[in-house]
Amino acid sequence: MFIHLSPEIKDKKEVLLLGLGLGSIPYLLEKKMGVDAYYTAIEIDENIIYLAEKYTLQYLNSGISAVQADALAFPFYTEEKFDLICFDVFNDNETPLDFFSTDYFEALKECLEPNGLLLFNVLRAQQPPIENILSVFPNAVPFTSNENDVWIARNV
Repeated sequence: MFIHLSPEIKDKKEVLLLGLGLGSIPYLLEKKMGVDAYYTAIEIDENIIYLAEKYTLQYLNSGISAVQADALAFPFYTEEKFDLICFDVFNDNETPLDFFSTDYFEALKECLEPNGLLLFNVLRAQQPPIENILSVFPNAVPFTSNENDVWIARNV
């Protein structure tokens, strides 16, 4: 999906990661795509942050601020704006349904710069309620990859 969006992603300078995991997104963007960005990574689990810093983040040149916080709450209280938001939150093999509310998508839209890009990753097997993302981002389209759908939405 990043290759598909390569020309558009290369100019993104401020990136919000909702769900850090082991840092694969900043790794892919920097090492494989050549993106030079600053990352704000929101991760609720301090152990995941520790592992990401130990095994991935320390090897990147990009600036990264890993913040232990709730990705559900963060978009509602931050005043920061981002060029790219990558949503990758899972509890076991599902994204909690609270993340699919219209209010949440509205808050994400408020965090995006004009022409900003939202990449919202969900497992297809979950059959998420997509009508809420489409009510806020009518231009959103799914990019199907293996077992996931990544919804691509632009703040236009």
